[in-house]
Amino acid sequence: MPPVPEVQTVPELLAAWTKTAGKRSFILLPEDGGREVGFATLDAAVSLAASALTGQGVGLGMRVSLLLENSIEMVALFLGVMRLGAVANPLNVHLTPQELTQILEDAAPSLICADKANSQKLEEISSLPAPAVRVEGGLNLELREIRPGRSGTAGVDLSPQGDALLLYTSGSTGRPKGVRLTHMNLLAGARFVVEAHQLGPEDRSLVILPLYHINGEVIAFLAPLLSGGSVVLPRQFRANPFWDWVVGHGCTWVSAVPTIFSILLQRAKETGGSLEDLSGKMRFARSASSPLPHAVHSSFEDSFGLPIVETMGITEAAGMIFTNPLPPGRRKVGSVGRPWGNEARITDKRGASLSPGQEGEVEIRGPNVMPGYFRNPSATGEALVGGWLRTGDLGYVDEEGYFYITGRKKDLINRAGEKISPREVDEVLYQHPAVQDAAALGIPHPLYGEEVKAFVVLRSGATCTEGEMLAFCREHLAEFKCPKTTSFVPEIPKGPSGKLLRRKLRELYVEENT
Repeated sequence: MPPVPEVQTVPELLAAWTKTAGKRSFILLPEDGGREVGFATLDAAVSLAASALTGQGVGLGMRVSLLLENSIEMVALFLGVMRLGAVANPLNVHLTPQELTQILEDAAPSLICADKANSQKLEEISSLPAPAVRVEGGLNLELREIRPGRSGTAGVDLSPQGDALLLYTSGSTGRPKGVRLTHMNLLAGARFVVEAHQLGPEDRSLVILPLYHINGEVIAFLAPLLSGGSVVLPRQFRANPFWDWVVGHGCTWVSAVPTIFSILLQRAKETGGSLEDLSGKMRFARSASSPLPHAVHSSFEDSFGLPIVETMGITEAAGMIFTNPLPPGRRKVGSVGRPWGNEARITDKRGASLSPGQEGEVEIRGPNVMPGYFRNPSATGEALVGGWLRTGDLGYVDEEGYFYITGRKKDLINRAGEKISPREVDEVLYQHPAVQDAAALGIPHPLYGEEVKAFVVLRSGATCTEGEMLAFCREHLAEFKCPKTTSFVPEIPKGPSGKLLRRKLRELYVEENT
């Protein structure tokens, strides 16, 4: 296996593989007739993108916002921005114009790039904070002006410690915060994935997560680039062609989220499909970004014969913090695994380390941890204390060093003084055979302060009443933890990574009751 390149910035990574393996395929585009793009061809496209950006006035330290779906243009711009020593600011394409305005005003980019499908959103924003262009042309990338705006300012340099990426949190607990990630952070995060999952040039990733999310960017894309592997890059996840992409293009692994595993399970039940023919071809599937329900984990492995490696990462740590080992190593269902490349600990409210089995806040430190939030010193000071990142996740570690996440500090339901983890209720709801997706929420109650409510998405063709759901929960939970009401809804609000947006869920509850 060729050694992983010793580089200090992300642009050096593509340059290194172009020099040593330029003709080898790196990107395969399944929706473009299976077109293959080699390292050298991609390098030329990135140079073209950098040149086009320079023509738009982008230079060292400036921020460039990217509003594009997964595509060769997105990849070229993502890497082209960094080649100039500028900072890439990928944006969630599902945000409303109002939500985009909030982020753009905070990020203060020098340029905004959008593909044809998303340029309309920019036209709906009355006052853009920067000039905007529409991206066209594939590998022969062109930038066409949408309309001018106010320009941004420079502020960093092209060095390992220089900012490379600015990503905004989903805003599930309030106003989105801009996470600053340096070249060192991104390369460390990618290296941890390569090492933990033993990735090499023969491995091929199916990139079904968006490149505006840390999981898609670092785990599914930069890690294969670091290892000299390759990627299959559709525009987005689609259940129908999923296994055709995997089998037809020889993917050896995929990084997905629990929602995707649930959808694939449901699809298999509807069609009677199986995956026995993948034995020896695909090494593993990887789950991250939100807790993987026990029922989904075991059902998927039983149905498809494909091991799922549960992991955990956050934007503030450039992707991965914990991972279970690959088979034949011991994978503990329900655990996010052990720390890889990071130090991790569980602390009490005073910041003191706790013993195995005791619940507290998960804290981490390592070279992948962000230097801070963008233009938000108070939030940075709250999150980074004494060199440790306070993740806001609650959990515990067992005697063997495996970590378990039990909830979020701000998500706990307080019912008459009893603290209830919504995830514990979620896990029981998922065990019901009629449930495809579910989430619990604490809602106001005049006597108890808060009461537990369930939101449930039923499987296609399944039926269940509110009384039946409550009776099922009573078989598995203490009475005070059981949902007292259930709403059957068409979908549970989630972010691009599959992360449950409990704030959006709360808004749904308010809307139901007004």
